Amino acid sequence: MGSVLYWSRRYDESLEYLRKAEEMEPGLVGFTESWVIDDDEMKGLHDEAVMATLQLFSDLGLKGWQDRLNAAYRSGGRRAFLETSIKFEESLPDSGCSGYATARINVLLGENDKALEGLNRSLNARCNGLPMIKMDPIFDPLRSDPRFKNMLERLNLGG
Repeated sequence: MGSVLYWSRRYDESLEYLRKAEEMEPGLVGFTESWVIDDDEMKGLHDEAVMATLQLFSDLGLKGWQDRLNAAYRSGGRRAFLETSIKFEESLPDSGCSGYATARINVLLGENDKALEGLNRSLNARCNGLPMIKMDPIFDPLRSDPRFKNMLERLNLGG
């Protein structure tokens, strides 16, 4: 329910459901946290999103990257944090969806051309998560771009 409310741009309600899910099933490490991070980002609660990301990296045992992200944030703020997040995504084995992951971060950085390049890479690699761009609020800044509309058409999601 938290994810549906996120996609509906009802972030406060989404957070309520996600917190309830965490209470009911504390073993959902890595699942609810990513939705909380997205809700916080969309609400403009950037510091909270950073702290939640750092906690997620800790919970997942990614101490080295947690330290790198924390150092980037302390020295360069949110922009440096997000740029380091891209480096983390690029360090992972390419599943065909790495362009999608970096596109989400590039949109937050206001780097829409880079975001569209990443989405195109994922489209060409047939990333199975790509249809989410139709509803994910993070991609709202791209919706008026003809290249984004073309991508939706290529995914048979309308333009």
